[in-house]
Amino acid sequence: WSSDVCSSDLQFIGPSDALFSSLTCAVKRDDAAKLTRYGVRLPLAALGLKPGDEFGFNAMVCDGDDEKGLRYSLRMALGINYPFQPKFYPRFALKE
Repeated sequence: WSSDVCSSDLQFIGPSDALFSSLTCAVKRDDAAKLTRYGVRLPLAALGLKPGDEFGFNAMVCDGDDEKGLRYSLRMALGINYPFQPKFYPRFALKE
């Protein structure tokens, strides 16, 4: 795991930068396989979560490699793009 993405490449919306300043990200490109893997680690303490808690989470990856802008996007569930609707986010429970 390595932190190959600098913070200036990330976007964050939230009431505090505690999560943003403590997360680590990785991007690994395999040109031969034409495959890019993205990873994010989110510390439970920065999320305000503990074992046994339930929470909603969603993510979206956008593809726009040139000046033409966004061409494709992949999302886990509805509600991640404008207008934001967290009620559609998948629910997860942390194992105790």
